[in-house]
Amino acid sequence: MIKHLKIYSIVFAIMFLFGCIDNSIKDLKSGDICSIVNDSITYGVIKILAIEDSVMHLKLYRNKYIHLPDQTDLSDLSMEPDTVNLDFGVAHLVVTKHSFIKWKPAFLKHEDVSIDESKTIEDWKNKQINNQ
Repeated sequence: MIKHLKIYSIVFAIMFLFGCIDNSIKDLKSGDICSIVNDSITYGVIKILAIEDSVMHLKLYRNKYIHLPDQTDLSDLSMEPDTVNLDFGVAHLVVTKHSFIKWKPAFLKHEDVSIDESKTIEDWKNKQINNQ
């Protein structure tokens, strides 16, 4: 009986854990701008360009913050390289949903995905097809 109770407890814990992981990003959508945890002392900002079955297409801004950014911090978002701190943005980054969750995304605001941003994804997909 105790053995079965332990097994049920483990199964329940796994189901709970995966349920929490799914819930942490289930409300996010294309165009959402979120803060992310870079490391133990800085935060970054990403824009979700598209969400597919197992991957996320993201735009990573070069900006870093020592505090959790809010909407007032977003006026200076940039992709341009910072030659002093050697920070840079990434126009299109593809990560698995599992990896994205580890960044602890927090919604900040929504901004529609531009035509240029959508084209970046389509160009990437076409390159993936041509490389197969």
